[in-house]
Amino acid sequence: MFQKKISMVLSSLLLANFTYAQEISLHSGWQLKGSDSVFTSMAQFDNSCIATVWAYNSLDHRWDAYSPDTNLQNIINNNLTLKPLSAIQANEGFWVLGKCDTTISTSNSSSSS
Repeated sequence: MFQKKISMVLSSLLLANFTYAQEISLHSGWQLKGSDSVFTSMAQFDNSCIATVWAYNSLDHRWDAYSPDTNLQNIINNNLTLKPLSAIQANEGFWVLGKCDTTISTSNSSSSS
């Protein structure tokens, strides 16, 4: 009976979804960052301490950019050599131009199944 319970608990752990948060510290100036979380939107970067976020799009061989500043984002949107950054995949690096110290939080769900 005890062995059966242990087996059920271990099976549940192996099939469970795990959610965790990651804190990314940002500072004034340029910095190269990365995360094991997927950024499905740029909402985490809507922060007055962030000027721009850049990521290289290896499929299209170009830089994509995002800014929480609407004036800068309009420049990005109207630039023929850039494309607006709308997502960042897990384990891909990205450049951030910070204006002051701040922290952004991510969350990621991973499944062992």
